Amino acid sequence: MPLVMVPPESMKTYRLNSMVSADHFRYELRLQLRRAFEQGATSIVITASELSKSVRGGVTSMDACCEAMQVEIMESGLGMSVRYQLPRKQHA
Repeated sequence: MPLVMVPPESMKTYRLNSMVSADHFRYELRLQLRRAFEQGATSIVITASELSKSVRGGVTSMDACCEAMQVEIMESGLGMSVRYQLPRKQHA
């Protein structure tokens, strides 16, 4: 099934507004997925941090970003993998 690219209504001004919705992140995520596919990639690693930076320069709540990524995972039906960076910081 092809990715449908429909920008959120506020896409033209979202970089100026203080609120960014999960729709903005989903749109950017789908753009990145499509670009990778068009370049012949069979997989791509997209972190929530990188996606957040691409939408708002990293100045946003991660909740909407993670929500968008989770919806895309559920819709793909492929599941999710998590890569943990080691060593991990110790939490006090």
